[in-house]
Amino acid sequence: MNSTFELKEIKPLNSSGSVMLVQDAASDKLLVRKVLKVYDESVYKYLTEHHPKGIPDIISVESTSEGLVVIEEYIQGYTLKEILSESGPPEMKRARDVLISICDILTPLHLATPAIVHRDIKPSNILIAVDGSVYLLDFNAATEFKKEKDYDTVLIGTTGYAAPEQYGFKASDPRADVYAIGRVAQELFTGEKSLPENYSGPYKEIITKCLNLDPNNRYANARDLKKALQSGRPNIPTHKWYIPPGFRTRTTWKMVLASVLYVVGFIAFFPVGSKYEPLRDRSDVFAFFVLVVMILFFANYMDIHSHLPLASSRNLPTRIVGVVLYAGLLYLLMAILAVLLGNLGII
Repeated sequence: MNSTFELKEIKPLNSSGSVMLVQDAASDKLLVRKVLKVYDESVYKYLTEHHPKGIPDIISVESTSEGLVVIEEYIQGYTLKEILSESGPPEMKRARDVLISICDILTPLHLATPAIVHRDIKPSNILIAVDGSVYLLDFNAATEFKKEKDYDTVLIGTTGYAAPEQYGFKASDPRADVYAIGRVAQELFTGEKSLPENYSGPYKEIITKCLNLDPNNRYANARDLKKALQSGRPNIPTHKWYIPPGFRTRTTWKMVLASVLYVVGFIAFFPVGSKYEPLRDRSDVFAFFVLVVMILFFANYMDIHSHLPLASSRNLPTRIVGVVLYAGLLYLLMAILAVLLGNLGII
């Protein structure tokens, strides 16, 4: 998208002058003008077309002899680096909320086809706006992940935050951003760039998982990391259709409890040696189907709650209310379906 602006330079925002605060003469609106030498133009095409939340709006992108000239929205606020330098680490809840906001910003990028990897997540690229909103800046290092690539063709990132694979070992995928978020989490929770040995906070195992040298042992993307941060558990559920509730987290006590409940349920519906004949007609089959559907819903099968307003809220009471409301609606739909099937003589 190319646009013509009459821009007045206000002040440089970096030492090289490649990032400049400017003002549009027609609207008096403050904007940021960047001249990029290293970039993936397909990333800026995606950002221009989709306007992801938590990323300054890209207003204009133009390829010139200077490089890629990007004009974007100016957000007033302070970087996380500035805040940490001046005030130190925030209280734990605020730190977790900032990390979750970063995950929210990255999730649609990580789940895009192909996935977009930021590759330069660090405190100086995280902006806290004056209203408290969190923004992720500087996508010049970002790239689209392509499975056929064996390694990154351009070695880019910031030492101390870049994942090991960004140094030419493998191609960067969303797990590289997970590593960087782990480094940012260290600073938010401890005030230190490297995790102190005596840190024993509730998110230590999550941070350790993020920083695993093997990408296969990290969270797969920002969405999975967010779930771990919300639950406080390092091992999040694996949402595959063939894994029943109780076995997704591989937690021993949950698997034992689920196994007992499944056995009791089976005996209740299929009593061995009993004179009763469970599921003897189609109405019984439908009733059994309704029971299974309700159990799967309450057990959050395939993470269905995360796709529903209220039920996906960070606030526990709101989340409970949401689950109960949707369960009631689901049961009502099942009742309507039963009436329709009954009128048709199916059950």
